[in-house]
Amino acid sequence: MLSYQHIYHAGNIVDCQKHALLAALLSRLNEDAASYCYIDTHSGRGLYDLQSSEAEKLKEYETGIARIWKLNNWPVEIQPYKKILSELNPDKKCRYYPGSPYVAQSLLRPQDKLELYEIHPQELLALQDQMGNFKNVEIYNLNGWEVLEEYLPPEQKRGLVLVDPSYEVKDEYRLMPQQVQAGIRQWPEGMYMIWYPILKAARHIELLDHFRTSGIPNILQTEIHVDNDKGLQGTGILIINPPTGFENIVTKISVWLTQAIGKSTETRWLVE
Repeated sequence: MLSYQHIYHAGNIVDCQKHALLAALLSRLNEDAASYCYIDTHSGRGLYDLQSSEAEKLKEYETGIARIWKLNNWPVEIQPYKKILSELNPDKKCRYYPGSPYVAQSLLRPQDKLELYEIHPQELLALQDQMGNFKNVEIYNLNGWEVLEEYLPPEQKRGLVLVDPSYEVKDEYRLMPQQVQAGIRQWPEGMYMIWYPILKAARHIELLDHFRTSGIPNILQTEIHVDNDKGLQGTGILIINPPTGFENIVTKISVWLTQAIGKSTETRWLVE
């Protein structure tokens, strides 16, 4: 299935959580001069216009980025994310929202590399148009699940893999732990950031159980829950092999976001 287009959901609470944590994680990687590779298995577009007809259809950004954009108390841990947003929107109106490829490109240094994977034809064209001119970016029309099993490790010893499928295909809840395990076998030194939705059907429970019993060590989990009886009830992130002490940064970001746009949050080690 290739129906999912993220433009309809851009800037929602999922994006705020995912991109704030991604920016913080890449900023930690930048503290070491050695080069690294950022791999995005389900890239989507690089940039979203929140005034587009697609984004205006559901207006999910109104309970996400639009709400926190007005706040003045952004903590230091979330400043890398805020800086990217501010540079995109110098008029302070927050019309343009970055996808994960743009967040990464904004933080990577000349010695670092981006590998972006996308198979949706329309999303791929937008990604190539928005990100194709950057020197350290390589874009592939390839299924992201194959990347984890067949295209790791990269040349760089250090790096981060973001895995955030749409889950429109229910089998992706099963594929996620299976393919991430395959990736870790190929590249055990890499960091892996995994997103999952929290819905009424609670399919994420099985996903978490698979990771909990997988034998993979050092899995940090954070969730933000929202008031919603019908659709998205929360958003979760797993980080495998996070930097030392990163759980404190995750907690501060998650608590601040929850106070602004969520109902409750929890950060813990799924596996230590």
